[in-house]
Amino acid sequence: MLDWLSIRSHKTDHPMYSIEEAERLLTGLSDEPLKALEEITSWLTTLTQAAGFHPAVRLAVIKLVDEAGQPFEPELTLRYLKPRAHTEFERRQLWDAALQYWERLAQAYRLCLDSMRPKGGLPRAPAAEVALVIVRALRASGGQARLLHLRYMPVRDEWWQKLFDLYALSEAAGCDTHRVTAYPGEALQTNARQELLRAMLLETARPASMLARHTDLAARVAARYADACLFDSKPREACNWAFDLALPRPPELATQVAPEPSTVRYYGAGAVTTKLREVIRRLTAEPHAKELRFGEEYSTADKLFILQRLVHYWGESPPQLSEKRAGVDAEIEVTLGFASAWQRIPRVHYRDWRALIASLDLPLLERLGITAEPVQLPAPEKWTQRDVSTWGMSAVVTLSSEAELTIGTLCVLKTSDGPWSVGAVRRLFRDGEGRTQAGIEVLAKKPATLLLRRVGHGGLSVQNWSSAAEASGSDYVNVLLLAHSRAEKERHELLIARGEFIAGIIYEAMIGDAKQHFKFEELLEQGVDFDRVRFTRVSRTSDPATTA
Repeated sequence: MLDWLSIRSHKTDHPMYSIEEAERLLTGLSDEPLKALEEITSWLTTLTQAAGFHPAVRLAVIKLVDEAGQPFEPELTLRYLKPRAHTEFERRQLWDAALQYWERLAQAYRLCLDSMRPKGGLPRAPAAEVALVIVRALRASGGQARLLHLRYMPVRDEWWQKLFDLYALSEAAGCDTHRVTAYPGEALQTNARQELLRAMLLETARPASMLARHTDLAARVAARYADACLFDSKPREACNWAFDLALPRPPELATQVAPEPSTVRYYGAGAVTTKLREVIRRLTAEPHAKELRFGEEYSTADKLFILQRLVHYWGESPPQLSEKRAGVDAEIEVTLGFASAWQRIPRVHYRDWRALIASLDLPLLERLGITAEPVQLPAPEKWTQRDVSTWGMSAVVTLSSEAELTIGTLCVLKTSDGPWSVGAVRRLFRDGEGRTQAGIEVLAKKPATLLLRRVGHGGLSVQNWSSAAEASGSDYVNVLLLAHSRAEKERHELLIARGEFIAGIIYEAMIGDAKQHFKFEELLEQGVDFDRVRFTRVSRTSDPATTA
């Protein structure tokens, strides 16, 4: 093989014209991570633009600059994921710097690969060197996608094609499974196939329906276990996902991909989910055990939540949209948050309403939103609805709502001629025009605001339940009764302020003409500011209480 390094001499005017000069200049990086990564990105940009570089020298310098930048990107990402610690402007600066680093790095390594194959053939360099450059280029491409997902930005066709082209080159060069140490200090080796599968696993975790911090955690889990995936160029049992290297789009279920093309690849994560279940078992049995493989920045609760989600989404039967949506173009009124919801949704009639009000002091009445004069509520936002199904919709979000909107935000919704309904944000994504769209699950089409008074818990006999005269202000809470919901034939559900759920607590419901009692049974979901609760109706006619 001809030495790709020694075809002819080269000369460049770039300040980092040699490894020694690059090392010297990198000692002057800022101590502040944001500024340091911006300096690294600037160096990568000029290194790809400079003429006269010997290919081997350019690659050696780019690798050196890359390694200098690696510690800073995780620091910036962690800062970005702490919204209360920074303004939105500061967070955008952090995100931009991290994304631009990965973009320039991927571009730099693709340039180096092109220089190894001047006539577009196979790389004219040692296999280990080719494998390392492809691995780092794929890692950088995966970093781009992860950052885009953190802000619910689209991963465009161009990105998919570049990713697939890199992997296809590794197969053509025979180094797709050649294991290398991607960066000094990394304990586990990797290869091009594994780096590709990291990106595939994150995509199939559906980051549009996760909080940003959960997406980052899912990416760490994918990186740790991608090597356990099955992978084949032909349909194979347990390889339930597929993608076509010639088609720039995300992976799909294998049953939805035509098997004929030789460019189709199949993978499955069954062995990965087996490993995840073992971690879940251990963390559940030992909740205080330290699980360091996914970072110390995340709690055991966060890790358990994401691991359980990934077992579901990476399993043999991942969740799919169960309802077809019809396109619409209509305006809807939207109010965000649990407190706004119970104030806007009509309150249920109660037989002794006047007597109840007379028995409560003014501060408590104000906290409960029970006032003589109607409360002046802010005008609802007006969003543009894009599609609708029986229990879901998507809508274009107004700019004023973007900053406070996240996965799990409660929404009160009203079409022009309909009643108020209540839903929760399940997906966030940006369309081709850069506008944020929210995918909303409708939790109830006819919710009602209801006042509850705590009277006891399941371990107390009926005779020991408290009376209204014994109640304190903290015993009264507003809830949203989820009437006409998807689950109403299976169970009773309501929403209460986040953190208020306690299993077994019994409440008297201020509703209708006859006394009703609700027992809180199960926490179904925690949203941004609400708990979704399963409850049963409790009878006082027997002791111990019976439920329905």
